[in-house]
Amino acid sequence: MIDRPLVSAVICTFRRQDVIKNAIRSVQNQTYPNIEIIVVDDASPDRTKDTVEEIGNGRVKYLRHGQNKGQAAGRNTGIHAANGEYIAFLDDDDEWYPKKIEIQIKSCMEKGFDVVLSASMFGDGGLKRFGRPEVTMEDLRQGNDFAPGSGLMARASVLRDLRFDESIGQGEDWDILIRLAQMKYRIGYVGEPLYWINEGNHERMTNKGRNIEFEDLEKRMHVFYKHKEFFGQYWFNRHIAGMLLSHFWHRKEKLRQIRSAIRRCGVAPVAAVFAEKVASKIKR
Repeated sequence: MIDRPLVSAVICTFRRQDVIKNAIRSVQNQTYPNIEIIVVDDASPDRTKDTVEEIGNGRVKYLRHGQNKGQAAGRNTGIHAANGEYIAFLDDDDEWYPKKIEIQIKSCMEKGFDVVLSASMFGDGGLKRFGRPEVTMEDLRQGNDFAPGSGLMARASVLRDLRFDESIGQGEDWDILIRLAQMKYRIGYVGEPLYWINEGNHERMTNKGRNIEFEDLEKRMHVFYKHKEFFGQYWFNRHIAGMLLSHFWHRKEKLRQIRSAIRRCGVAPVAAVFAEKVASKIKR
């Protein structure tokens, strides 16, 4: 396996005993042969451990937090335990396509990327894709449209230097990409969809966001304040407005959302965000 470096697949999970087996199988079914699987259980109260042991056949490393710490902490636990030269992350409700690791390793080794992301497919057949083969600092300044979660693979040495910020709460993947770019690491992007996002009825970050109290949205903005200087005033306000208008079509107090966003961010950023939402709705 000298020309096929070990890849550590890190799956962070919490209370997902019914879907995690599909995530593990998608790693076991990879065409790339040199992979270790690490499952980090974030103190699940269900039978997650039994499920992992049943499907893992003794070849899955199972780690468990004594208390719930969040996804960023779970990823850091996986980084610490990983033996691979590369580390790839998979959310417990998503699934990799069989050639995912093979294609990303080739991209890293042939093009010299330190990090590689990829396009993804949604459960309804929708496609999420970034339009260029390399992600720049300007791209990161404008948003987090790269589907980093289950598409993120990076050199282990890079991740061990930085780690995920456990204090952010949401946007830890965007945060680490910004820090990587600032340190001049190259971030590649594979336009082919390499994983499938499960948009089922189970609790997900997006589903939870639809029901979150308007006042609690502030707790999801830590990444904006951390990188306020990097974003600059316009993009900082644009991202704040985007959060304040998040899940707009599912909320009852739409006028209140718009007024609050304008008072906070100004007319131009709110108009830009709203235009994107309208265009997206029409496209669907």
